[in-house]
Amino acid sequence: MGNINKLSMKFGVSEYTVKSWINEGRLKCSVIDGEIVFEDKEIERFIKATGIEIIKPGEFNKFIDKEINNVDDTMSLKEKYEQLHNEYCRTHNVMTPEEIVSLVSEVID
Repeated sequence: MGNINKLSMKFGVSEYTVKSWINEGRLKCSVIDGEIVFEDKEIERFIKATGIEIIKPGEFNKFIDKEINNVDDTMSLKEKYEQLHNEYCRTHNVMTPEEIVSLVSEVID
């Protein structure tokens, strides 16, 4: 079981986003002692329904280690990392920092 703070950290989104999912009916919750909480089975259902993934730092590091030698050798290490980061985000349904900034800008404007 988890609360809004823990769930937002697992998904790499804001607490506001988690609350929006609740308000939209996409994510079901319970209130226990005044705190919004989520059952593990509901989190699993949400992941399957949306395709969102929980990022584990170890998985990203393994991806980098595996793919670093498949990137153009003429690129700097920073360029290689950026390319692999973008590839990881694309293939693992994760928002890039640029996408997050764009989304936040849309909400603020």
